Amino acid sequence: MNRKISYTTIFAIIITVFLVLLCFVLYYPTGKQESPPMGYAPLRDDELAAHFKPVFDCPTEFGPILAVYYRAAIDDSGIIHIAYHPLWERERNNAKGIGPFLSRILYTGGLSLQGLMFGPGDIEAVALAIDPVGWKVVEIDYETAADYNPSAFSVKHKAVSLTGSFA
Repeated sequence: MNRKISYTTIFAIIITVFLVLLCFVLYYPTGKQESPPMGYAPLRDDELAAHFKPVFDCPTEFGPILAVYYRAAIDDSGIIHIAYHPLWERERNNAKGIGPFLSRILYTGGLSLQGLMFGPGDIEAVALAIDPVGWKVVEIDYETAADYNPSAFSVKHKAVSLTGSFA
């Protein structure tokens, strides 16, 4: 039996795959998280956050930092946790090659999947743990690029956690 697949069937399959991918892109990264996590109480202290705010040194091709937001909490042992979120207007890989081209067309420009998934701009995070006894930073957490390759489509991140006593 010789069966032909009609153009309507092919079109329906393509639309279905597109809709499934669109649902994944829009809903998967925005799952509800408990905020704050168990064992933490929210904290609002603008003066404390301003005092410990790190200096962000970034490449000029990403443009200036538009704002630095923070979220703070105190854990059951009294340690204060502040996460700083610098916000850039854009993140765009202008390197040559097919990977950066696809990234510009699909992720940061063109379809703007980055904006659909995460909202406007590019936001990162640096988290500090502060011991109120002596007001010292005892832990710094952030992400950095793992094996950065400007010719790649995307950047893989690795978490970095530093512990000690930081001035």
